[in-house]
Amino acid sequence: MRKIVGICFAIVLFAELPLAVGLAAPAGAAAGTVCKSFSGTATFTPALPKLGSGSKVRSVLSGTGSIGSCTGSVSGGTVRFVSSASAPENCKIIATAPTAAIKATETISWAGAGSSTINIKFTEVPGNPVTTQAIAGTVSAGVFKGAHEKGKVMYTPLNGGCTSTGLSRIAFQASGPITIK
Repeated sequence: MRKIVGICFAIVLFAELPLAVGLAAPAGAAAGTVCKSFSGTATFTPALPKLGSGSKVRSVLSGTGSIGSCTGSVSGGTVRFVSSASAPENCKIIATAPTAAIKATETISWAGAGSSTINIKFTEVPGNPVTTQAIAGTVSAGVFKGAHEKGKVMYTPLNGGCTSTGLSRIAFQASGPITIK
């Protein structure tokens, strides 16, 4: 009788194993990902006053873009971020080192694999132009929760921003891989 109960228990256990495995995190989630491409545009609202202006504004930086050529359980996706309001600033302030860190909330919607919410900071990279910023943050929710994002981006003012007009839009692009591990 014991042998029959043991065999029945083993059959039930193995029958439920695929369900338990299906509920586990994706295989690549624990390992994280490395993405080779990351680019997009961002907008300062309101625009930062151009060089030569003594005016200052408290601006919010919001952006959209794409991330791709990723390893592991994700291949890429879309990115959105929005910063907290800045300290009063203008083009002269952001062009002069040291620049203040920009804190933002980033959401990456992974193609077919859920999303990640990341509390990030853009900070100056010593020895580089102020248009090169480091990204660092921690995934607070979703795919890769608890992992850390790191990378560098370069940005370029668009439409004569800072020189002929106030700075309202920038284009950004990674200057190396973006890692989330």
